[in-house]
Amino acid sequence: MVIDLLDHLEWYVSLHPRMQALIELLDRGEVYEQAEGTYEHRGIDYQILHQQSTERGHDQQTKGTEVHVLLEGEEVFSIHDEWATRLVTTFTEGQFVLLSEGERYRFNQTTSTQRWNKRAIFTLT
Repeated sequence: MVIDLLDHLEWYVSLHPRMQALIELLDRGEVYEQAEGTYEHRGIDYQILHQQSTERGHDQQTKGTEVHVLLEGEEVFSIHDEWATRLVTTFTEGQFVLLSEGERYRFNQTTSTQRWNKRAIFTLT
């Protein structure tokens, strides 16, 4: 798991063969304008979600290598396993989270007040 600034995404291009295509997609900027839904670009499946944060958030487990980009908003993001939470951080616009296959995470948790968040979840296969 990696959390870093979007400006540094190119530092991680060697971690996955589709990372360069993801960088090019983000650089084009259309992801920021797309409506909620499921999309595909050069072998990268991705989903745009627009959700209101909640106190509990949403638990998920990755099905492959995933890159999360928060397009609008701010949330608490955490990584956990069966027994304990391993990391809790504030995830904001201008950052990305890179998750490996099988990692468990919770997203869209409220920071201090409920807010609407828009995110893109890219699955790199």
